[in-house]
Amino acid sequence: MVDILIHTAHYSSPLGILQLLEEDEKLTAVLFKNDSSLKETESTSSAVLHETMRQLDEYFSGRRKTFDLTLNPSGTGFQQKVWQQLLQIPFAETITYLHLAKRLGNVKSIRAAA
Repeated sequence: MVDILIHTAHYSSPLGILQLLEEDEKLTAVLFKNDSSLKETESTSSAVLHETMRQLDEYFSGRRKTFDLTLNPSGTGFQQKVWQQLLQIPFAETITYLHLAKRLGNVKSIRAAA
């Protein structure tokens, strides 16, 4: 059995407190502090989390438009498809949930995509 070490950090953003999770030198999650899936964890440090916070600082100050982080998000196959589509939206542009559902190939998935 292999022990998996998950590093966590909390980041104060203009949107509220975010919890950053890193596993195996990859960012796995960014959760809002009020997220019901958030578990109380001891905050630890890693180079990945420091870099994530640096890039978030640049983003929220308007100096960054894209992120350069190694990601390993955990989610269902459908969630993974939604996230891949969200990555295709250019900086400072928005689309509707209906448009997102159409990109996913099923307009009936509008609520799930939201």
